[in-house]
Amino acid sequence: MFIFLLSFLWLDSLNYYKNLIINNPYSTEYKKDFLNYGIAQYHLGNYKDALKSLNNAYPYLTEKDKVADIFWRALIFYKLKEYNKALSLMKKVQNKYPGTLFWVGVIKSKENLKEGLKIMEMGLDSANEYKNIVYLFSLLKLDAKLSDRYLVSNNIKNKKLLWIAKGFWYLEKHKPDKTLNAFKKIKEKDNFIISGMIAAYLIKRNYK
Repeated sequence: MFIFLLSFLWLDSLNYYKNLIINNPYSTEYKKDFLNYGIAQYHLGNYKDALKSLNNAYPYLTEKDKVADIFWRALIFYKLKEYNKALSLMKKVQNKYPGTLFWVGVIKSKENLKEGLKIMEMGLDSANEYKNIVYLFSLLKLDAKLSDRYLVSNNIKNKKLLWIAKGFWYLEKHKPDKTLNAFKKIKEKDNFIISGMIAAYLIKRNYK
Protein backbone atom coordinates (compact mmCIF):
# COMPACT_ATOMS: atom_id res chain seq x y z
CA MET A 1 0.00 0.00 0.00
CA PHE A 2 2.85 2.37 0.91
CA ILE A 3 4.59 1.76 -2.43
CA PHE A 4 1.27 2.11 -4.30
CA LEU A 5 0.54 5.45 -2.60
CA LEU A 6 4.04 6.74 -3.39
CA SER A 7 3.68 5.71 -7.05
CA PHE A 8 0.26 7.38 -7.23
CA LEU A 9 1.67 10.65 -5.89
CA TRP A 10 4.49 10.65 -8.44
CA LEU A 11 2.08 9.85 -11.28
CA ASP A 12 -0.18 12.67 -10.13
CA SER A 13 2.81 15.04 -10.02
CA LEU A 14 3.95 13.92 -13.46
CA ASN A 15 0.50 14.46 -15.00
CA TYR A 16 0.24 17.91 -13.43
CA TYR A 17 3.47 19.17 -14.96
CA LYS A 18 2.82 17.41 -18.25
CA ASN A 19 -0.55 19.13 -18.61
CA LEU A 20 0.94 22.45 -17.55
CA ILE A 21 3.57 22.27 -20.28
CA ILE A 22 1.19 21.09 -23.00
CA ASN A 23 -1.36 23.79 -22.19
CA ASN A 24 1.23 26.59 -22.31
CA PRO A 25 3.38 25.81 -25.36
CA TYR A 26 4.46 29.42 -26.01
CA SER A 27 5.04 30.63 -22.46
CA THR A 28 8.56 31.28 -21.19
CA GLU A 29 7.47 30.70 -17.61
CA TYR A 30 6.25 27.16 -18.19
CA LYS A 31 9.73 26.02 -19.17
CA LYS A 32 10.85 26.36 -15.55
CA ASP A 33 8.42 23.57 -14.72
CA PHE A 34 10.56 21.19 -16.74
CA LEU A 35 12.70 20.95 -13.59
CA ASN A 36 9.84 19.44 -11.56
CA TYR A 37 8.69 17.40 -14.54
CA GLY A 38 12.21 15.99 -14.90
CA ILE A 39 12.40 15.09 -11.19
CA ALA A 40 9.05 13.32 -11.45
CA GLN A 41 10.30 11.40 -14.49
CA TYR A 42 13.43 10.40 -12.57
CA HIS A 43 11.39 8.90 -9.74
CA LEU A 44 9.32 6.95 -12.25
CA GLY A 45 12.48 5.49 -13.77
CA ASN A 46 12.22 7.35 -17.09
CA TYR A 47 15.84 8.52 -16.99
CA LYS A 48 16.33 9.64 -20.58
CA ASP A 49 13.10 11.62 -20.57
CA ALA A 50 14.08 13.09 -17.21
CA LEU A 51 17.46 14.17 -18.56
CA LYS A 52 15.85 15.80 -21.59
CA SER A 53 13.43 17.70 -19.39
CA LEU A 54 16.16 18.93 -17.03
CA ASN A 55 18.30 20.05 -19.95
CA ASN A 56 15.35 22.05 -21.30
CA ALA A 57 14.78 23.63 -17.91
CA TYR A 58 18.35 24.73 -17.18
CA PRO A 59 18.59 27.99 -19.21
CA TYR A 60 15.42 29.37 -17.58
CA LEU A 61 16.24 28.64 -13.94
CA THR A 62 17.49 30.82 -11.11
CA GLU A 63 21.03 30.14 -9.91
CA LYS A 64 19.66 28.20 -6.92
CA ASP A 65 17.43 26.03 -9.12
CA LYS A 66 20.30 25.45 -11.56
CA VAL A 67 22.21 23.80 -8.70
CA ALA A 68 19.26 21.45 -8.10
CA ASP A 69 19.03 20.75 -11.85
CA ILE A 70 22.72 19.75 -11.96
CA PHE A 71 22.30 17.56 -8.86
CA TRP A 72 19.43 15.58 -10.40
CA ARG A 73 21.24 15.23 -13.73
CA ALA A 74 24.19 13.75 -11.84
CA LEU A 75 21.92 11.12 -10.27
CA ILE A 76 20.42 10.35 -13.68
CA PHE A 77 23.86 9.77 -15.20
CA TYR A 78 24.60 7.49 -12.25
CA LYS A 79 21.48 5.48 -13.07
CA LEU A 80 22.55 5.37 -16.72
CA LYS A 81 25.96 4.04 -15.53
CA GLU A 82 27.80 7.04 -16.94
CA TYR A 83 29.76 7.52 -13.74
CA ASN A 84 32.38 9.97 -15.01
CA LYS A 85 29.68 12.40 -16.15
CA ALA A 86 27.82 11.90 -12.88
CA LEU A 87 30.91 12.64 -10.78
CA SER A 88 31.86 15.68 -12.84
CA LEU A 89 28.40 17.21 -12.39
CA MET A 90 28.16 16.39 -8.69
CA LYS A 91 31.53 18.01 -8.00
CA LYS A 92 30.27 21.20 -9.64
CA VAL A 93 27.70 21.59 -6.88
CA GLN A 94 29.70 20.00 -4.06
CA ASN A 95 29.97 23.25 -2.12
CA LYS A 96 26.58 24.62 -3.13
CA TYR A 97 24.05 21.88 -2.39
CA PRO A 98 23.64 20.56 1.19
CA GLY A 99 24.72 16.95 1.52
CA THR A 100 26.33 16.73 -1.90
CA LEU A 101 29.54 15.35 -0.38
CA PHE A 102 27.66 12.16 0.49
CA TRP A 103 26.62 11.75 -3.15
CA VAL A 104 30.15 12.45 -4.38
CA GLY A 105 31.15 9.47 -2.25
CA VAL A 106 28.34 7.34 -3.68
CA ILE A 107 29.49 8.00 -7.23
CA LYS A 108 33.18 7.68 -6.30
CA SER A 109 32.49 4.21 -4.89
CA LYS A 110 32.06 2.90 -8.43
CA GLU A 111 35.70 3.69 -9.10
CA ASN A 112 37.11 3.03 -5.63
CA LEU A 113 34.74 1.45 -3.10
CA LYS A 114 36.92 2.06 -0.03
CA GLU A 115 37.48 5.74 -0.86
CA GLY A 116 33.83 6.20 -1.79
CA LEU A 117 32.60 4.76 1.52
CA LYS A 118 34.96 7.05 3.42
CA ILE A 119 33.65 10.14 1.58
CA MET A 120 30.07 9.00 2.23
CA GLU A 121 30.91 8.81 5.95
CA MET A 122 32.29 12.35 5.82
CA GLY A 123 29.06 13.45 4.16
CA LEU A 124 27.00 11.95 6.97
CA ASP A 125 29.22 13.57 9.61
CA SER A 126 28.62 16.99 8.07
CA ALA A 127 24.80 16.78 8.21
CA ASN A 128 22.17 16.44 10.92
CA GLU A 129 20.30 13.23 11.73
CA TYR A 130 17.20 14.16 9.72
CA LYS A 131 19.21 14.77 6.55
CA ASN A 132 21.23 11.60 7.13
CA ILE A 133 18.03 9.54 7.21
CA VAL A 134 16.91 11.14 3.95
CA TYR A 135 20.31 10.48 2.33
CA LEU A 136 20.33 6.82 3.34
CA PHE A 137 16.72 6.27 2.29
CA SER A 138 17.51 7.89 -1.07
CA LEU A 139 20.55 5.63 -1.44
CA LEU A 140 18.32 2.57 -1.05
CA LYS A 141 16.33 3.78 -4.05
CA LEU A 142 19.39 4.77 -6.05
CA ASP A 143 21.60 1.69 -5.73
CA ALA A 144 20.46 -1.51 -4.01
CA LYS A 145 23.85 -3.27 -4.26
CA LEU A 146 25.80 -0.35 -2.82
CA SER A 147 23.24 -0.08 0.00
CA ASP A 148 23.86 -3.72 0.86
CA ARG A 149 27.60 -3.18 1.06
CA TYR A 150 27.32 0.11 2.90
CA LEU A 151 25.09 -1.23 5.67
CA VAL A 152 27.59 -3.98 6.53
CA SER A 153 30.72 -1.84 6.09
CA ASN A 154 30.78 -0.42 9.66
CA ASN A 155 31.05 3.06 8.15
CA ILE A 156 27.88 4.26 9.88
CA LYS A 157 29.06 5.03 13.41
CA ASN A 158 25.70 6.27 14.70
CA LYS A 159 23.90 3.08 15.79
CA LYS A 160 20.47 4.68 15.72
CA LEU A 161 21.04 5.83 12.16
CA LEU A 162 22.34 2.38 11.23
CA TRP A 163 19.22 0.61 12.53
CA ILE A 164 16.95 3.13 10.84
CA ALA A 165 18.76 2.50 7.55
CA LYS A 166 18.56 -1.27 8.02
CA GLY A 167 14.89 -1.02 8.94
CA PHE A 168 14.01 0.81 5.73
CA TRP A 169 16.25 -1.53 3.73
CA TYR A 170 14.34 -4.57 5.04
CA LEU A 171 11.11 -2.71 4.29
CA GLU A 172 12.23 -2.23 0.69
CA LYS A 173 12.82 -5.98 0.50
CA HIS A 174 9.35 -6.67 1.93
CA LYS A 175 10.73 -8.34 5.06
CA PRO A 176 8.38 -6.97 7.74
CA ASP A 177 9.67 -9.11 10.62
CA LYS A 178 13.27 -7.99 10.11
CA THR A 179 12.03 -4.42 9.64
CA LEU A 180 10.26 -4.48 12.99
CA ASN A 181 13.22 -6.12 14.75
CA ALA A 182 15.51 -3.37 13.44
CA PHE A 183 13.21 -0.54 14.50
CA LYS A 184 12.55 -2.11 17.91
CA LYS A 185 16.27 -1.80 18.69
CA ILE A 186 15.84 1.98 18.71
CA LYS A 187 14.68 3.31 22.07
CA GLU A 188 13.53 6.77 21.00
CA LYS A 189 11.08 6.30 18.15
CA ASP A 190 10.48 9.40 16.04
CA ASN A 191 8.15 9.84 13.07
CA PHE A 192 10.53 8.13 10.62
CA ILE A 193 10.65 4.98 12.74
CA ILE A 194 6.94 4.93 13.52
CA SER A 195 6.10 5.34 9.82
CA GLY A 196 8.42 2.46 8.97
CA MET A 197 6.84 0.23 11.60
CA ILE A 198 3.34 1.04 10.37
CA ALA A 199 4.38 0.16 6.82
CA ALA A 200 5.84 -3.15 8.07
CA TYR A 201 2.62 -3.99 9.91
CA LEU A 202 0.64 -3.20 6.75
CA ILE A 203 2.79 -5.62 4.78
CA LYS A 204 2.12 -8.24 7.46
CA ARG A 205 -1.60 -7.34 7.22
CA ASN A 206 -1.50 -6.83 10.98
CA TYR A 207 -3.69 -3.73 11.05
CA LYS A 208 -3.93 -3.56 14.85
